[in-house]
Amino acid sequence: MVAQMLPLIIFAGYSCSGKSTVSKRLIDRYGFDLMEQYVIYREIAMTKGFKRTRYWLADVGNEVFVSETTVETVRRIQALTNSKGVIIDVSYGPRMHAILNSSLPNARIITIAISAESEERVKRMMGRMGASLEEAEVELTFRDKFLSEIGLQTIIEASEFRIKNKGSVESVLLDIDQILGKYGIVPLTM
Repeated sequence: MVAQMLPLIIFAGYSCSGKSTVSKRLIDRYGFDLMEQYVIYREIAMTKGFKRTRYWLADVGNEVFVSETTVETVRRIQALTNSKGVIIDVSYGPRMHAILNSSLPNARIITIAISAESEERVKRMMGRMGASLEEAEVELTFRDKFLSEIGLQTIIEASEFRIKNKGSVESVLLDIDQILGKYGIVPLTM
């Protein structure tokens, strides 16, 4: 009997494109486990004595940040028992994908790129931070620069599946249902 591949869905996209919102909705919809990257990297930073993740990132650099966060993500995935699938809410570029591919040979990695218009992303960041337009733009610029530096665009361009988030989570979920259906993965609930 051949072991079934564990579905591993990775969302690739810039900040505030809807990746985390969609990821959280998919947990109940498919019965998958969620690996929230901000939770993982924040815990690593705190364990290392950094009050903010940015301080850890500035201290170790992008490559170590991505490697350590991904290795911890892999450790958590490997510790799961009876998982129906795993969602990683953000891609950290080619290095992350290389580590996942080499460390999780029994995973079926499905990368889905999600994009949104910049005006919508700024509005979402303003709401998330409770910030002014200017503060939200500065934060998005910082995050987008980091994601560009780690090669996110390479992953987006290589993604077989791309979804444009026009503001309707339900529409994005239906697009994801169609994508996952191609692999025989169907929702538990609708």
